Amino acid sequence: MKQWFFIIWLTYSGGETLLLAQAALPLPSEMRPPYPGRIADISLLEGFQRVAPPPSSYAAYLQSLPLKKDTLIYLHTGQRKPDQSFGWAVLDIDVGTRNLQQCADAAIRLRAEYLFAQQRFEEIHFNFTSGDTAHYLHWREGYRALLQGNQIQWVKKAAYDASYTNFRHYLDVVFNYAGSWSLEKELRAVPTLEEINIGDMLVRGAFPGHVMIVVDMARHLETGEIIFLLAQSARPAQDIHIVRNRVNPTHSPWYRLSDLKPQIQIEEWTFYPESLKRFLVLYIGLWAGLFPACQPGQNAPSGPDKSDSSASAKIKAVALSPTPNLESFDLTFYGEMPGQGPIQMNLRRFGDELSGVYWNTSSQEDVFLKGTLRPDGESFELSALNARGEPKGILSGKLRNNSLSGNWRASGSEAEQAFSLQAKDRTENEAVKIDDLELNKDNYEKTQTIRITFPQLLGIKDPVMANKVNLAISSYFESHTLMDSVGKVNFPFSEEVTFAVTLFTNHLVSISKHHKLSKNNDTYLFDDSHGINMDYRRAKVFQIQDLFKPNALSQLNALLLQRINKSCGGKLAEEVLAKCRLAPEESNSFSLSEDKITFHLTERLPYEARGCGYVRIEYRELEILFNPSGPLPQVLASLKAKQAARQKKSEG
Repeated sequence: MKQWFFIIWLTYSGGETLLLAQAALPLPSEMRPPYPGRIADISLLEGFQRVAPPPSSYAAYLQSLPLKKDTLIYLHTGQRKPDQSFGWAVLDIDVGTRNLQQCADAAIRLRAEYLFAQQRFEEIHFNFTSGDTAHYLHWREGYRALLQGNQIQWVKKAAYDASYTNFRHYLDVVFNYAGSWSLEKELRAVPTLEEINIGDMLVRGAFPGHVMIVVDMARHLETGEIIFLLAQSARPAQDIHIVRNRVNPTHSPWYRLSDLKPQIQIEEWTFYPESLKRFLVLYIGLWAGLFPACQPGQNAPSGPDKSDSSASAKIKAVALSPTPNLESFDLTFYGEMPGQGPIQMNLRRFGDELSGVYWNTSSQEDVFLKGTLRPDGESFELSALNARGEPKGILSGKLRNNSLSGNWRASGSEAEQAFSLQAKDRTENEAVKIDDLELNKDNYEKTQTIRITFPQLLGIKDPVMANKVNLAISSYFESHTLMDSVGKVNFPFSEEVTFAVTLFTNHLVSISKHHKLSKNNDTYLFDDSHGINMDYRRAKVFQIQDLFKPNALSQLNALLLQRINKSCGGKLAEEVLAKCRLAPEESNSFSLSEDKITFHLTERLPYEARGCGYVRIEYRELEILFNPSGPLPQVLASLKAKQAARQKKSEG
């Protein structure tokens, strides 16, 4: 039985109409029990497949946002919004108690919450309508914005406070002094509508203006057509909600991109292709030059009380000790998975734990694996998850003689289908070389320039593997986002971005990014906080647990924290150092050279201690912690052979 609400109107003699009770459209079938728990659970139109962004990306965060079971929109006062016809579903995120979190503020809130959760605090900054920038890091240190004449001055008024409550206070100030007009000016335009992505916004900067946020997307499996979901808040401040498609109710809440050309008409708001905007991603190489830094080998400045709280703690030397050598392997399997076609699987073992990834060789969408090997040494069970962390199915069976066979059971199904995969070692010697792709950008006055030399691997014989490898490299560094700094800061600069590439004999390649920034007649050199290390024969991206025994990770972390604190003069508090601990699944916090490993942990430290986050340790010192199935034993063996050859040559 359909449920309806009714509209009751009263018309005064003067012609003014008063809305007493507002009708909602019939509750959509998708929103009747069971309710979609998240945005990613909203049903798709037939023939479409949801976009699967990287797990830690802003897009994946938006897809994972929870929805309320109650579809009614409430105002900041706690009262129901009179007109309920715009909303399809309501995000489970508070609106606050003041009339602040309106349309542009909703976009700011979601972006800031994501960055806060990722601990990317330096990227939390938004512009006031006055043009002044409000940096969360300044706010956290106790600086407050004071209006003096027509200028905003940031004055130290409070103690350091990194709490979430203080973060929300910061956002309330931003909501009060920012809006659609200021937000539009600090965003970058998306070149074409076809390049729309989750996290993009439709922005009409005006007084009043409006902002709508793309929170999910899907593509048609055959035609490639794009559909997307929009979320918004409005005036007065109200729940952020998924927008109903009232123009084409049969598609609601989805909007077809093809229906929104040449102009985008959504409710009473008219947007144009140039209204599609995207948050600017400023990278650490540029912004680190704006703040004092502790360079490697130098002591950090005294800093605020938060660092001094454990400054008296003694820096003790860390002695590494052997850990048990458990059964381990790192193998690549090939074969077909039921209903998924031909796949390649990279699977690792350490003790009774199994983990890895597989992908269809045509779609190349990653499926992540985690499970256990039973005491008999053969029986296994693996959970398969998609890029958003959602269950995809279960693999169970036997591991024997480099073969993996058993049954696949898709999530939500009881039916089991047999599969069989074989481990193969691709031993062919591919003459891989590094090519450079140059990217350049200047502002109109030629006072701001960026020059990027981006690496690509050429010579990989398998075109599918070549595409997978180079796509992995580009997705890790996102060089196009570096270019967006041009025209977005108010000082002249010249930036050169290069990539250090090391090719090893065991098909291992390690890439890290380096910056040279010239500003105000000063030059700053920065290593990047990201690297990628992979076996290019099989597109295997190495994680910390591939390099070091998982049961030795506590020793590695103890050594790292000791080196970081020593480099910064013993001034770092325990809670600051704790953020530098490595997790087994990390893949971008280190890079490899011929004789040492460099850990890139700068973004985890306060600005004044950033330089201490580069920790370089020779392989020989860490040999006792190596994972015997990983790439480092062979790297060190090759280094020792070269050193022995050089020694023999010098003696001869």
